[in-house]
Amino acid sequence: MEIQFWDESQLLTAQQKHIYNKKHRELMKKCKLYVCLYLMTLISFFLIPLVSEGQALSFELYRPQFIPYYYQLLLNNMCGVLNTLFTILPTDMLFLCSITLTEIQFRLLGSQISQLFQKSGELDFEARKELSRCIRHHGFLLR
Repeated sequence: MEIQFWDESQLLTAQQKHIYNKKHRELMKKCKLYVCLYLMTLISFFLIPLVSEGQALSFELYRPQFIPYYYQLLLNNMCGVLNTLFTILPTDMLFLCSITLTEIQFRLLGSQISQLFQKSGELDFEARKELSRCIRHHGFLLR
């Protein structure tokens, strides 16, 4: 029984390899774009209190007078950055990657099945074996 995604070594045709490589490149571009947008958001998170009037902090909180403004601003922003950096960003990347990789698998499966039926109208023993493999993989993907 199939217990894993198909990887590049299991692909048979150039078309399937092209689909696989194209989607992986798109996934890398999406991840890089997301990280860039995330970093721009963090930079604005740091800069907005610095350019605003008065001594504003990123969050509303109690500010003791004995702690200098810039030290408290740094602590305040670091708490916000670390909370998002270690919780939101990895979770978003996990969902983005898992959904994209599953999409790749469905596209490869569709390509494999269409190639199977383009060969001939009748299915010989090898074609039936390959069709059985595709059906098992489809069941794996649906789980």
